[in-house]
Amino acid sequence: MLKRFIHIFLIIFTLAILVACSSVKEVATSEKYITVKPAQMSDKNKNLLKAIGGEMVFVFDVDIRNQSIKRINLFLEHYESGVKVENTSQFGSGITQEEKNKRIAFTVSDLSVEQENQNMKRVYFTYSDENGFSRAEQVINEEAFTPSSSSWGQQDHKLQVQKDQPVNLAFLIETAGETLEIPSDLLSLEEEELKEAIADYDHFYLFRAEFLTTDFKR
Repeated sequence: MLKRFIHIFLIIFTLAILVACSSVKEVATSEKYITVKPAQMSDKNKNLLKAIGGEMVFVFDVDIRNQSIKRINLFLEHYESGVKVENTSQFGSGITQEEKNKRIAFTVSDLSVEQENQNMKRVYFTYSDENGFSRAEQVINEEAFTPSSSSWGQQDHKLQVQKDQPVNLAFLIETAGETLEIPSDLLSLEEEELKEAIADYDHFYLFRAEFLTTDFKR
């Protein structure tokens, strides 16, 4: 019962942070563009999320000034030793130009304590704006793998994003190696360069977003 309460509270608290007023200001302009930048979160909120099970939280403000954008897709791509595996997760939500305070978030909670001898995680995908939110979740099970080293990170500056093109926003690395060497430009690498850079990682999770000009999932 307590675990279920914590699970529900984590969802509610994450959504409360997302629907809070973002720092994106609406400026009258005819220019077409899409920008994504890290959202500002207080240390208090970050620490509270961690305390209730949100070990990793990646939140981004989104500003869309392109009338052709109809949908946002959020991805979680899983690689093993640089090779993409089949169980890539995807979540999509329709959007309109008029909605303000757009935010997207990826939240990761550890389930290993609940599931003995298994390295399991729950990932939440969330999109919110001034009118509400939509979300989905995915459980990741790495079976008997026990990492000795792990690291994560996210984009730390505003990005200009192309329509219908995926953008890398955050990552999680888990490996049995003793040390982790992470390129400073890891999230900016092209696909083949990325696969080469992560070849030594047992498990690599890439969090991505895509802004589509169609109403349908790809």
